[in-house]
Amino acid sequence: MSRTPTNYPKFGAIIPAYPGFHVLDVAYRKDDSVEPSRHPIVAWALTADEFLIPYPVTLEGVQIDCCYILQPDGTVERPGIDRSDNVEAWLCGLGLCSSKANKQSDGGKTPDQSCQGTQDDVARD
Repeated sequence: MSRTPTNYPKFGAIIPAYPGFHVLDVAYRKDDSVEPSRHPIVAWALTADEFLIPYPVTLEGVQIDCCYILQPDGTVERPGIDRSDNVEAWLCGLGLCSSKANKQSDGGKTPDQSCQGTQDDVARD
């Protein structure tokens, strides 16, 4: 009996990552404040099909779920879905900032937070 989920991609190659790439997550503190949690990307796992889709590999393993990637230039991207100019704008796009002065590069809309959802954005208040 296989323990691998049926939708888990099959990987054909793993290549090293250049320094400066991180998977971003949100860390919640006891006082209900938030801060970005950065996980260095040490490699990229490429799917074993004709598409060669790269998945980030961190010290926790291959990240197959939808994730945000901090680029070396400071931008944050969820590949093929959305992009923010910086970590602060990314947090604001998730509705986790105190100032609405920070806008995402997509015109100040909040991204769909569901990995399986559509690419339709929900307008910010």
